[in-house]
Amino acid sequence: SPTGGAWSPSGGGRLPALAYHFYEAGECEKALAYSLKVAEQAVAIYAHAEALSYLEQALACAERLGQTAQKAGIYERMGDVYLISGPMDRAVEAFRRALELAPTNAARAVLQSKIGRSYVTVSDSRGLAPLHTALDALVTSQQRELALAMAALGRYYHLHAEHDRAIDFLERAWKLAEPLDDTLALGDIYSFLAGSYQNL
Repeated sequence: SPTGGAWSPSGGGRLPALAYHFYEAGECEKALAYSLKVAEQAVAIYAHAEALSYLEQALACAERLGQTAQKAGIYERMGDVYLISGPMDRAVEAFRRALELAPTNAARAVLQSKIGRSYVTVSDSRGLAPLHTALDALVTSQQRELALAMAALGRYYHLHAEHDRAIDFLERAWKLAEPLDDTLALGDIYSFLAGSYQNL
């Protein structure tokens, strides 16, 4: 677990210290809440190892409290961090654990998309099945995740030199993402499209 608030994303060390001391005191509800807050602060400044450490602490608390839904959310957040920072096998493992605990079909569809996106990052064909499962299961209101799943398929086909197929998926992803004004998603889609056009 994190060590006594030695790392401080906010400068003062108050939240990491609270997370640590509540955890050591066995006050799991408070430790869980503070650990999640500190993990989010760490992610915001790309301190991924620290974020994962606090998420592990939060997971231990959720386990002791018997909070299954909370555990699913923590595993998903861990997968998100691994998806950004690697290794990809850890991302897939975390998302699969979240999938086992996910409470709704909508949540499961998002996790299938994230599993597929993790594999596609390393050009692994095992990402195709979960991405297509996600596209079949995601609903219209999950527009961002639909766009990301399509973009991931486009990226896979680009990496495998199927550029016409890649562009088809990426342009569909672009149409979905553009109304959302999501700069991160659009940035990925534009860069993938540029690569496909360039190679074509």
